[in-house]
Amino acid sequence: EEQRHDLHAAVGHALETLQPDQSERLAHHFYNGDLHQPTVRQNALRYLGLAGDRAKREYANETALTYYDRALGLDVRWPWLKSKVEVLHILGRRDEERDAIAQLAAAPDAPAREAALLWSDYYESISDYPQAQQAANRGLDLARAENDAASQARFQAKLGMIAWRQGDYDGAEGAYRKVLDVINNSSDLQAEKAEAHYGLALVYRQQGKYDESKVELQQDLKINQSLSNRKNQARTLNALGVVNYYHRIFGEALSQFREALAIRQSIGDRFGEAASTLSIAQVLGSQGDHGGAEPLLKHALKIQEQINDAWHKQLILNELGILYMMVGDWSQARLNLKAGLKITEEIGSESGKAYILCNLGQVLRDSGQIFDAEKHLLICLQLAQTLGNEHLEAICLGDIAFLYLQQKRIHQAIEYARDSLQKFHLLNLDESTTSVLLTIAMANSFIQNQQEAETNLNDALKILRESSTEELDFPHRDYWMCCQVFRHMDDEEAATRSLHSAYNLLMERANRISDPIMRQSFLENVPHNREILEAVQHIDSAS
Repeated sequence: EEQRHDLHAAVGHALETLQPDQSERLAHHFYNGDLHQPTVRQNALRYLGLAGDRAKREYANETALTYYDRALGLDVRWPWLKSKVEVLHILGRRDEERDAIAQLAAAPDAPAREAALLWSDYYESISDYPQAQQAANRGLDLARAENDAASQARFQAKLGMIAWRQGDYDGAEGAYRKVLDVINNSSDLQAEKAEAHYGLALVYRQQGKYDESKVELQQDLKINQSLSNRKNQARTLNALGVVNYYHRIFGEALSQFREALAIRQSIGDRFGEAASTLSIAQVLGSQGDHGGAEPLLKHALKIQEQINDAWHKQLILNELGILYMMVGDWSQARLNLKAGLKITEEIGSESGKAYILCNLGQVLRDSGQIFDAEKHLLICLQLAQTLGNEHLEAICLGDIAFLYLQQKRIHQAIEYARDSLQKFHLLNLDESTTSVLLTIAMANSFIQNQQEAETNLNDALKILRESSTEELDFPHRDYWMCCQVFRHMDDEEAATRSLHSAYNLLMERANRISDPIMRQSFLENVPHNREILEAVQHIDSAS
């Protein structure tokens, strides 16, 4: 054993002269030398730290942890503990992360602001926002006392993200503006500047300012590329994909999501992997491939459960609820949406709550629970207005209008649909206006206001004809509504043409659903789908 120790030490000393950059091999030999000898021990500590840092930079996460644990077994140094925490954070190993932060916080020479930032990251990742905010404010006070601009910027950015997750977009924007004020064009704080651009992009996206959001994301991406920060490059690519998804540019969005996913998987970013998997599933669902989206959503949910991220778990449950709503599986839709709603209430996420209430309102409406549907949609509308989320407000106004149309509350249907139409126009989302235009057209046809009905019908038809089916939410339902308006106008020929368009689009979407049970439920349980089939069958039997 003594000879083995001596041999490793001798090889280490020789290698140090010949190949001093081989930190991994040097760490191996000195670590296996006689650690009771001061020189051997000192070299082991040095090269274990260097090898750990290199592995961390290359996102060889498990290898990095091995080196840091060996180094910490010889000497507890706070920079190594910090690096270990950062690796565990990427891997989503929250219990180990918490224990390592506690160990760092107890180290006598560890800066308190470093522990505060790590605690804030940890609490944010498990959706404990009061604790995350408390830690960030504690760190910000320390950074100000030390006149540390970089740390002030980091804590302000953290407070911005915590505010954003809770739906406080004004508070988030204010925090990110303070980051830029603190930086004051310093060339040394590019990472902090990128974080501010990213945060502002998220705020603008939620406010429906998509062009402004893209500008901020492009600046963020450029900085992170120059810094070779692959983790944040992937995050920004995914965020750009979300903006394109909102604009229904599905091909570009899918490409960005897949590029982000590949990076995140290559660096072991478990949280990021789940987020990009969710995004890909959303595109597949919007393209009608619900069978393909379901396993991706379940995979993403499994990851978020493993890393204990409640905020993103509610996002996935919401998306599962949407998927089951689209195929008419009302019980599964309600189950997932209510589970997601419970989480939003537990973690205080008003933005998440608003989206889930909107979708739950749609499920209740389409499954015949009209009173409860109206209640949920009105609460959602109030929340969206409070949050300043104009896109969600436009959607919710349209859903309420459609509900009132079903109840023959004609004047209310027209009022809410017009408000929705105005919001969508302001957001430059004309492709999203077909349903509200047709709601106005149908409502006016019910009260014999034929001129107004015809104007809105023609506006909707123009968009339907000039847009690809991918750009539209429910083109088959839109054509079915056109059919009904034409019938009220006694134009049976145009009504029949619209019905056939509705049927063809319906079957095209049905054929995209690979799962036969889902496909059958889609055709039989969703009210407008069933009505289209029945109307076509009636024409066929009559002829």
